[in-house]
Parts: sequence; C-alpha cells; structure tokens
Amino acid sequence: MNTLIALYVHIVSSARTLFSLANDRRSYANRVAAERGSLSLEQIIWTVAIAAAALICVGVVTTFIANKTSELQIN
Repeated sequence: MNTLIALYVHIVSSARTLFSLANDRRSYANRVAAERGSLSLEQIIWTVAIAAAALICVGVVTTFIANKTSELQIN
C-alpha cells in the first residue's frame, strides 16, 4: 500500500512538473510574443498538447492506482 501511495505521489509530482513546463512554455511564448508580435497558433497548439498529455497521464495513473487499491480491499 505504501508503494502505491509513493507511486501516486510521484505521478502527481510528475504531472505538476508537466504543467509547470507548459506554463514555462507559455511564459516564454508570451515574452517572445511581446518582442515579436502576437502569440502564434503553433505556440497555442503546443501548450494545449502538453497540457492534454499531462491530463491523460494523470488520468491513466489515477485509474491504475484506483484499480489496484480496489483489488487490495477485496482481498
């Protein structure tokens, strides 16, 4: 059980890191946009793709952990 909790904490930490990277990417894009002009469609697509990937990873891991904990509760 402690292993599952540690795994969950690690996954949440990784998800936060991915979101942080997405925010850093957006901040960089905003800085560049202020220097060059408006935010490009490519930058918006990359930001959305990174955020979506992070959400998918969190969903998959959360589902996996929930299934494993339910199996442990049955036994």
